[in-house]
Amino acid sequence: KMPVFDRFKTTLWTEMPIRYLIPAGDTAVIRLLRLHGVNVAMAPSSFSRRSARIQQFTIDSVSTAARVFQGHKETRVNGQWRDYSDAISGAWYIVDVAMLPRGPLAVYLLEPQSEDGLVDWNYLDHELRANGTYPIFRVLPPLNN
Repeated sequence: KMPVFDRFKTTLWTEMPIRYLIPAGDTAVIRLLRLHGVNVAMAPSSFSRRSARIQQFTIDSVSTAARVFQGHKETRVNGQWRDYSDAISGAWYIVDVAMLPRGPLAVYLLEPQSEDGLVDWNYLDHELRANGTYPIFRVLPPLNN
């Protein structure tokens, strides 16, 4: 006999962003997203934050599994998204989630607490530390007033 797991319950949910901003230097992340068919484009130099809410994930803790699983040690982060009001400068890639047929996949890969995303698969280990910040920003639709 073999157990079959075919029903799952949500343990964590997040608001669907309209896009993500990825630092231009993260070429491994960009390559992986493109390999999965996710459309990634350079942000125009005139990128504006008008009518958008930008958030950055603040990391409270980072844990790495003691045992290897499928050739890597799974990584988890705990923390929370917070509104980001500082200026965003430099070169960035944009992943427009709302315009993609693979939008949900992009969210699953880019959310820091996803159980099978880029954090779990060690793509961002060099940037993750307790009391630090996740290097990828998310952009939410404006709040309705």
